[in-house]
Parts: sequence; structure tokens; C-alpha cells
Amino acid sequence: MLLKTQTLDAMGYMPAHFGRLPAGFTPDQYLAFMKPWLVQDRFHLSEVVYRIMDGGSSQLDPETYRFVDGALRLVNGFTIVITAEDAVLRQRYDGRGDDLYALDAIQHVNNIFRSLVTRPEGRLAKYQIDWDWSIHLRTDRPNITDEDIDNIMLRYMERVNTTGTFSHVDL
Repeated sequence: MLLKTQTLDAMGYMPAHFGRLPAGFTPDQYLAFMKPWLVQDRFHLSEVVYRIMDGGSSQLDPETYRFVDGALRLVNGFTIVITAEDAVLRQRYDGRGDDLYALDAIQHVNNIFRSLVTRPEGRLAKYQIDWDWSIHLRTDRPNITDEDIDNIMLRYMERVNTTGTFSHVDL
């Protein structure tokens, strides 16, 4: 998880991580994971992006994706897209590897996420993806900074103040 777990814990958030979805996972099962104070890495957007990368069929068609995303918005979900230069990805991979994907697959996914931020009319256009914040890590800035966290929290709290709540909606 690129957002530092210790920082999230100190702020009262619970970090969690989705890996590959199990066989039979249905889109409505995402609802059980939508909770206040939960920072979920690799959620519904990742399902779509990783299936583009591996040529598989996503369990989320565009309409179902928007349903899940809309439900996430009801609980003030905040989508952050984090990308990195290839050199940063390579350094991280060389340092700790990945138990699910090879470096070239990770770079491919990173490029898909990057195109989402820079060219939203690309392959993901039919999903009408709504993201709130993006960070691009570079060799001269390879980690998320305290300033990044502050900016994210400021934007998030602006949303909370606009909607009036960040409590769980009974979905």
C-alpha cells in the first residue's frame, strides 16, 4: 500500500487491501467493504484496470461499475489514483517483489492508470470513471509525502463538509 499504514493508523483510518477477487465474487459484495474510516487499496477501479492488463473479462461491466462507484460516493468514498515512473516501480519491485504480478504487468497496469488520469477518453471512457485525486511518483519524489496526505485530507474534508456526513449508509 503506497499510503503509509502507520500514518493512516495514527489518523484513525483502517487500511485494507484487495487482491485478486475470488471466483464467484459478485459486484454487490463490494458493498460489505464500504465503511467509514476504511482506506481500501485496489478496490473496484482496480478490477477493471487489471482485467484490461491481463486480457481477462471484468466482473464489472460499465453500468455495474457505476453502481458500485455511486454506492461508494454515498459513504463519501474518495478515489485516489497513484502512478509512478517506471524507474520508481522497478526500484520498488527489486526491493520487495510482488506475490501476484511480474514487473512488466505492474508497469502495464501503471500505464493504464496513468492514461486514466492524463487521457480519460481512452479505453476506460465507457466506464465514466470518477477519481478525486492523483499522485505521480517520480525518481526525485518516489514516495507519498506528508503534503500529499494533507492535500488529500483537505479535499476529502471539503467533500464531507459539503455532504454533511461520513457515516455509513445502510446499503
